[in-house]
Amino acid sequence: MKKAIAVLMAVLFVAAALSACGNGDDVIDLEPSQAPVATPDDSSGTGLSLSVSTGDGMGMIAAGDIHSLGLRTDGSVLSAGHSYYGQREVSDWRGIKYIAAGKTVSIGVKDDGTVVAAGTMPDDASLQAILGWSDVIMADAGNNHAAALKSDGTVVATGDNSQGQCDVSSWKDIIKIACGANFTIGLTSAGEIVKTSAAPDVSLFGPVVDIAAGGQGGVAAKTEEGAIVATSGAEALAGAGEIVSFDINDCGLVAVTAEGKVVGSINPELVPEEDFSWGTTPLGDINDAVALSAGEKHVVVMLKDGTATAYGSNDDLQCDVSRFNLRPYIEELDIGNFVRGLEQGMTLSAAREHLAKIVSGEGDITFVKLGVDGEGNPTETPCVDTDIVASGITVKQGEEALGEIVILGDLDGDGQVTDADKTLMTDYSKGAAALTGGLRRAAAIVRDVHGNIVCNEDTIEANTAIMDLAIAGTPIEQFDAKTSGFYDEKMAAARTQNGDAVGYITLARTNIDYPIMFDATGKWYYNDHTPEKTAADSGSIYAYYYGEPKPQNIVVTGHNSRPSGTMFHQLHHIQEFNLGETNCAQKRYCGMELTNLPDLTVYSNRVWKLFIYGEETQWELFSMYETEAGCDIYDTLNDNVWWRWGNNARVKEGNAELIKAWVEKQVQLTSIPFDTQVDENDNFLTIFVCGNEHADSNEGARLYFFLKQVD
Repeated sequence: MKKAIAVLMAVLFVAAALSACGNGDDVIDLEPSQAPVATPDDSSGTGLSLSVSTGDGMGMIAAGDIHSLGLRTDGSVLSAGHSYYGQREVSDWRGIKYIAAGKTVSIGVKDDGTVVAAGTMPDDASLQAILGWSDVIMADAGNNHAAALKSDGTVVATGDNSQGQCDVSSWKDIIKIACGANFTIGLTSAGEIVKTSAAPDVSLFGPVVDIAAGGQGGVAAKTEEGAIVATSGAEALAGAGEIVSFDINDCGLVAVTAEGKVVGSINPELVPEEDFSWGTTPLGDINDAVALSAGEKHVVVMLKDGTATAYGSNDDLQCDVSRFNLRPYIEELDIGNFVRGLEQGMTLSAAREHLAKIVSGEGDITFVKLGVDGEGNPTETPCVDTDIVASGITVKQGEEALGEIVILGDLDGDGQVTDADKTLMTDYSKGAAALTGGLRRAAAIVRDVHGNIVCNEDTIEANTAIMDLAIAGTPIEQFDAKTSGFYDEKMAAARTQNGDAVGYITLARTNIDYPIMFDATGKWYYNDHTPEKTAADSGSIYAYYYGEPKPQNIVVTGHNSRPSGTMFHQLHHIQEFNLGETNCAQKRYCGMELTNLPDLTVYSNRVWKLFIYGEETQWELFSMYETEAGCDIYDTLNDNVWWRWGNNARVKEGNAELIKAWVEKQVQLTSIPFDTQVDENDNFLTIFVCGNEHADSNEGARLYFFLKQVD
């Protein structure tokens, strides 16, 4: 149970208000915001002042060089890409109102003006300096330096100052800052741009109301007349109409128009044109964008509904933002439509502001409680704006019902999680209490190993453990983990065919595309049965353990079907290709030419995406090797999979010393050196298959792939 609670605690969020965020070398903002924006000053015809803006959610995204960030309306942060510098270690950030992403660091500004950071700086003193900043309203980062704007209009900076990028101590009356790779610029309340020595010449820009910077020499600004001027690419925005969000970096100058279109000029020498069709929607077809952020070789675009898409180089998975869900959303299920992502304790007035940003159509947003009178006739009781959000309140736009609000854990509809809800949870799971609609959905805090939303005796222990934490003062996360959609249909089909499917695995550029099975009643059933439950030597791809509680080391295996080349045989192709072989070593049955297989030196190729135990997850390889025939199966197979039963059991769960030794062993044995940072606190995935010769396989030869979770 302790393990279950530890895993579940990782998805709990401390409620917080948010506002803005930044990007890879610039930050462009605004959700109900306290971020600085240049606006006309009543006391001067041309002057500007620091003010509060309520823009349309611009900039809840940030693009670094090899990673991307997304800021949720509850003050938590999501990430994508390579965490080579540790810059994606942001999952425990709470109460964030502004984010920025540089080359090696991520920065979050909190509600109270303090700052958090993840990643590296040129030295530890620079990182500690960031963590010591206070009274901050926005920040940004370049290649090896970072800067922050304080509430009094002054600027602080730290890190590499070899080109004067941190020489900002004399700046005053600043309302916005932006960092390039090796320079910093600021916008004064008078509409002037101040800059450090390595910044390009911007003297001809004239008075401006907004700025952006990025890369080796990119600076862009918005003039008082609404035109965009820039060191390069500005001609591509001529005639585009009103610009509401813009950014510049080495990849080019890009912008969002008031109509939600994305326009700009991309640097074809750095990012080929075909890379900018990587997103789920062609860049030119977007019509609901609200903000964007430019990194070195990619652009992240936030859409009206709080989702995101990205374009450009994806070698480091920095464009893999399809799982970002940054705003409240409408969840459509068979049992009804539900409004999710509203934080516990929020007023209905604040909820209306959030929801107005994601819906289309006619009519004001109102809140009512539906019921029946004494004669069974339906009734609607209007709610007042000062009421707090609560499960069961129906959200309407005009006459259309959008769905019922769900506050996970609030089963009695009072907007709080108390002992009364915990009692209801237990009674409902046992059939002793009836819940419907939003109240029923509020009872399903966790999903089962298949991803189904359930609340029954199988989940009650985990649910009540989470509710205990909520009652103690840690609010329950109100955002569900969003999937990319890739595995949705595959898992649905697998589960329809056989309820024993606990996951799905597809590896690009191989024929590995199978459900992952587990039979809790007979551990090795799928060793010689297909997913259709037909007896067959090929068996299935299957997991060693069930997922409750989810083990720290998930183990998945399958046969090396040499004659057919199916199941996990092509894991050998990946191994041999990356060791320099040109043909499959299994000459008798395969001998296939090894081309167009994943090159594991490329980060995106060594991150494998699985659906397992109710979650879509990402895992990075840190070791790959094959044991030889005749090896001691106890010292290899049993140790590597953390055997859970039998006289020779080696249970490592919860034993940091044993897990650390296990990690060190795998790193030492790898046949390819990886730069993956891994330790005993990570979650692991072990995938293995028999050796390439059948006789060797019977003598203990196995090919292992060891991965750590990176999302």
